[in-house]
Amino acid sequence: MEKCFQIVRLPLILIVQFKRFMKHGFTQKKQNYVDFELNDLNLGTYAKVCDGQLNRYKNYQLYGVCNHFGTMEGGHYIANCYSQVYKKWYKVSEYNNVN
Repeated sequence: MEKCFQIVRLPLILIVQFKRFMKHGFTQKKQNYVDFELNDLNLGTYAKVCDGQLNRYKNYQLYGVCNHFGTMEGGHYIANCYSQVYKKWYKVSEYNNVN
């Protein structure tokens, strides 16, 4: 199944969540790799309605990523966040037990 939508106006802050699970009789995690630009990710090319004239914002910087490592029954969440003040990335780990 595939979903399709059009972006009309891009926001100042954009949060994107990827569906990382699939169901084939039972639920399992997808293992594919997601690659994108960390700086100046231009999403203006995807907002083509009104020739993009409604968009004040189109270039984005990545400031945080949250990943889950493990199985559906348990694992770890790892958050990586960028500090503009210190100009470096930080990693925070949280143990998650679903039981």
